Amino acid sequence: MSQTFYQILGLDPKAEDVVIKAAYKALAQKYHPDKAKGNKDKATQLMVRLNTAYQTLMDANSRLKYDQKLEQINKTRQDASPNASKAQPSTQPSQHSQPPTKPNPHHAARQHHSSSHENNAPHSHKSKGRFDVDLINKILSNQVDEIEMVNLFEKLYQTSLVIHHGFANTYSFIQEGQRYKHDFSSLKKVILHKLEHESKVH
Repeated sequence: MSQTFYQILGLDPKAEDVVIKAAYKALAQKYHPDKAKGNKDKATQLMVRLNTAYQTLMDANSRLKYDQKLEQINKTRQDASPNASKAQPSTQPSQHSQPPTKPNPHHAARQHHSSSHENNAPHSHKSKGRFDVDLINKILSNQVDEIEMVNLFEKLYQTSLVIHHGFANTYSFIQEGQRYKHDFSSLKKVILHKLEHESKVH
């Protein structure tokens, strides 16, 4: 089976618009025919695939139809070969489904909360709840860019993130000797989890 549009852009099938845009921009800059050092025809063909994938996934209606088509294809394959679904359950990159890469936001949240009284917070308890709500709304409406998200995560969880550049950037951190990895979508989720938790506490 040929690559899906998600695989062409190196994305999780549940990737949000901001992640799709970032992945396309990075790939277009890297593989644009004008910058190709080798076979320009090959680079042009790749750009056509990238453009087609991007245009399809960025349009809500066309993406919905495409996802439905993929779902039908996967269902047909599963019906034809039940064992195939066990060997290859989805088009989702394995790095996002492996247990060791899953974050532990609950532990990190408890750890940060227990130490928060020892550090001076940039916002008072009186205004923090409002601050969190406003920030949550900005994140939900995709008004916070990648760098701001990374800085926010480091501030909330009191840890450093390492950015791994690729088709779609990933982010890792070490906690109690164990390395955890996020993609942009899961990074967003744990940040929202932390902000929602703090807004309820305060």
